[in-house]
Amino acid sequence: ARIPSLAEYLDAGRRLATLAWFEPGQDLDSLGQATPVGTTAVTTETGWCVSGVKHRVLEAAACTHAVVVASSSEGLALFLVALDADGVHVGPDTCADGTRRSDRVEFDAAPASPLEVDGDIGALLRDAYASLCRGVAAESLGVAERVREAVEALQMRHESSTSSHFVTVSIGVSS
Repeated sequence: ARIPSLAEYLDAGRRLATLAWFEPGQDLDSLGQATPVGTTAVTTETGWCVSGVKHRVLEAAACTHAVVVASSSEGLALFLVALDADGVHVGPDTCADGTRRSDRVEFDAAPASPLEVDGDIGALLRDAYASLCRGVAAESLGVAERVREAVEALQMRHESSTSSHFVTVSIGVSS
């Protein structure tokens, strides 16, 4: 599954989007499921509007848009919402591991554009969740590797410092 219209909405890199799908009280096991969520999307005279709360939205304050998972009359759907639009409030939130910025985003009848999804939206969300997990694992592995290298460098420096100290003492005693 994929979202073919997202690239055209984001104007070839001049805009940046984050995924807003995690809701207060939602457990991690439900993230890859195509089950209804509390955030809703309805049509009005002027188009679609999204209302609800998402939290743990990665780097929302640095993005121009959010891809929002919402329940609609047609089932679970994805909507593109400008984060500077009326009815959108972005504020700091706690992140599970504290390594990156995480925001809470509140939508109050915020204007939204529906995104076309090729394939099953549940499969798309499961793929996105799996990719997120792989990315976090790769990042963690990289951090662990850098820590190991730093510890080895400190051990070598300490051993070098200790042996030169003994050499200095040894030279000082024999003179």
